[in-house]
Amino acid sequence: MNPSNSLGVVFIEETIRAFKFLQEKCAFGPPSIRYSHEGMSSDFTEVRYESEHVFLIVFYTHMEAELSLKLGLLTSEPGLNGHLQQLSLEDAFSLADVDTDLPGYWHPRLESDIKKSIDAIASLVREHLLDALCNSLIISKWIEAQKAIDEKNREESFLAQKRKEAQGAWEKKDYQKVVAIYSNFADHLCLLEQKRLDYAKKQI
Repeated sequence: MNPSNSLGVVFIEETIRAFKFLQEKCAFGPPSIRYSHEGMSSDFTEVRYESEHVFLIVFYTHMEAELSLKLGLLTSEPGLNGHLQQLSLEDAFSLADVDTDLPGYWHPRLESDIKKSIDAIASLVREHLLDALCNSLIISKWIEAQKAIDEKNREESFLAQKRKEAQGAWEKKDYQKVVAIYSNFADHLCLLEQKRLDYAKKQI
């Protein structure tokens, strides 16, 4: 352990202390430490825990003074490093129906704030996520649920953008473009959009 930043040292010590329950309750191995101090914009310190199937990472980015946590499933598939099936702390809390409104806890800039923040996060993890960390099947279900949420959000974002483009083309009476855009999501057209598409086709 040799992070050049004193906050990094405090972060490591406090994280190991606060998250000791992972080793005691869920058979996680001892933590591994990773850090980078190549420049202020990329400075970070990371504490990583692994059990047989699950990983949990607590990390602190120094420039933003941001404290974050990720958890997920380890994988032995070629080309994968275990980070492809993961959840942010916020996503995990959301899937577990946990309120994460903790103003000030996520951006500690002082040593005393780091201790307070890590204690708060560790307490929430121990109270609400311990069963999942001890049971990879729960995390697997959460990851699949989050994938479905992310896919829905991507689709909604795509549709919103295309509707905006179609509206602009309609206002300019560019009917060929209207047809081309609406044809990209024909199965999702509302009644007004369908009428506009039918009208635009007649104008070409």
